[in-house]
Amino acid sequence: MLKPNEKAGVAAPANTRRPQATSIIRIAENREISKFLGPRIFIAGKIRRYCFRHDLVRGLRSGWDGKVALQCDGFTYVGPFMDACDHGCRHGPGSHGVLGVAGLGCEGVEETRSSVFQRNEFGIRTADLVVAYIDAPDCYGTIFELGYAARAGIPYVVLFAPGIDISDFWYLQQSQAKFRAPYVVPRKKLPAVFADILVQLGAAQ
Repeated sequence: MLKPNEKAGVAAPANTRRPQATSIIRIAENREISKFLGPRIFIAGKIRRYCFRHDLVRGLRSGWDGKVALQCDGFTYVGPFMDACDHGCRHGPGSHGVLGVAGLGCEGVEETRSSVFQRNEFGIRTADLVVAYIDAPDCYGTIFELGYAARAGIPYVVLFAPGIDISDFWYLQQSQAKFRAPYVVPRKKLPAVFADILVQLGAAQ
């Protein structure tokens, strides 16, 4: 049976300096968990403009202002967060949807790679479940996040977009939570599958 996880802070990775303005200590102190209802879900996967998360998380486009949680219908979204910049200033290669591109400065919350890592690590550790949607084979950050979740004892489930060679991801599937979910899910069917996963999670808790 899946049980709610302990809420925990996260130490900074070795050999990195924690940005003062976005420290995990500050984030944790400002987050009042009592304001949020439903299971805490971290949705892993490639971040790009108009990505699949917008189909699952209502209000995500306007949700980014340094938040670490967003109340949704039936669950609490705990990351990752990105900047909904329509002209792509923060959606270049390796930007994780928040890191600015030189010469295209948008107004908004300034982030560094270190603070993005800390924020996502914090989101995973406070999650009741990680749901990953793999729609690109070069999802290196997603693979790391799933490994981190497994190491931290956070259950996860992996879904794949059509066209992905699932055989390359057999290792990830060995320790995923045993939900009744199809491996291959077209994006248009993802909301229904995600809703069913939430129902199964609620029944297991």
